Amino acid sequence: MKQTIGIWICVVAMFFCSSISTGADSKATLLSAEPSKTAVLQAMETAADWQLNHPAPYLASWKTAAGKQVILHMLSDGAVMKKEERDAGREERPAGIPLPWVELAGTMSGTLHLRSLPPDVQKTIARESKGAKGDVLASFDYKIDGWEMSTLYAGMAALAEASSKTVYTEALRRLGASLNWKLSDRLYHADDHCIGQMYLALYEKSRDPRILADVQERFDWILKHPPQQDLAFGNLRDRWNWCDALFMAPPVWTKLAAVTGDRRYLYYMDNEWWATTDHIYDKDEHLYYRDDRFIERREPNGRRVFWSRGNGWVIAGLVRVLDSLPEDYYSRQKYVKLYKELAERIASLQPEDGLWRPSMLDPASFPFPETSGSGFFCYGIAWGIRKGILERGTFLPVVEKAWAGLIRSVRSDGMLGWVQLPGSAPDPTNANTTAPYGVGAFLLAGSELLKLAQ
Repeated sequence: MKQTIGIWICVVAMFFCSSISTGADSKATLLSAEPSKTAVLQAMETAADWQLNHPAPYLASWKTAAGKQVILHMLSDGAVMKKEERDAGREERPAGIPLPWVELAGTMSGTLHLRSLPPDVQKTIARESKGAKGDVLASFDYKIDGWEMSTLYAGMAALAEASSKTVYTEALRRLGASLNWKLSDRLYHADDHCIGQMYLALYEKSRDPRILADVQERFDWILKHPPQQDLAFGNLRDRWNWCDALFMAPPVWTKLAAVTGDRRYLYYMDNEWWATTDHIYDKDEHLYYRDDRFIERREPNGRRVFWSRGNGWVIAGLVRVLDSLPEDYYSRQKYVKLYKELAERIASLQPEDGLWRPSMLDPASFPFPETSGSGFFCYGIAWGIRKGILERGTFLPVVEKAWAGLIRSVRSDGMLGWVQLPGSAPDPTNANTTAPYGVGAFLLAGSELLKLAQ
């Protein structure tokens, strides 16, 4: 059975690689001509429009006769992205989604009765839940103010700057207002700060103090009550003890410092960033472990485990920090040095088809492209070229190949595929796996390409 699965994985991976390399000899210049800039913007809008009408994948949950809880993750066409079983003791009721976003997307009412789901989703649930004990519950898959959706909002805010369409800003404003411009629940947790990136982007446009109030109140409280734990991952995540956190929270701290002029936020961010880096950055490999549990782990080929999206989180967070970090800040050059090390290492590991695999040092372990990490890498490296930190002749081909691979991963209807689902380590992807944070990474990459083209 394992041998059959391994053969199937290789066949699918070979098919994808051959399909996306078909036009490799006819090299397109993506960034030099006006029509190319138009094409980048159109691709961004197509992916964003799909996501507006599919706010998140659907989730269904039910109990089996044996007492297990089944969780089914589906696309709107009924395709199953993931199916999992949990012990009954870990039962979780799917979360809802605020009505304003749903109304804007024009999809359905806020309470997801089975009969209100798309017909193909209903068919999949009916097929998969035969023998269910009790009710089948349905919802969108992600918290509206969680990191999965907040990363999308960061990308959509970047798109709103470039697009003449008002729908993206309108979607974000209605969403923020429905949440009273508040961060999510956990006081210290970086994931619950991520939505602040979108809030502060909108605050810069309007200077509406209501948008800023909760972020500033939360961070002022943290400054007065700094977390006391060490960085071991087994502890609470009150500190940034996993690499994803370096995207979720630090850009909010630096942007808040920029819009208020209060450098206390910079000092906190700076101290925590380098504490995390000292804890999980490998100075020989120039890559970040996802968290300290991975320092001793090895891939099947014997190499260390460095997760593609994990390092994507870091380089994307790093450039967003640098965007708001004052030129005269005492440790700025330390961030620039780290950025160059990361960008050079990431570029050196790019596959020929342009898209990185889930595992950076053992691409054969999951030989599928992964578009969320690749989108962040494209974004981060393009930023460095535009800022003059990376040499254009060396790194522009990296960006062009990455963007071409990302474009080929977008279906004609606008859905971005090959996104690894939520996790903490390399996992498989396929053409039907998508998630809002992957679209957020795609939009950030496209926004940087537009700036680079100018």
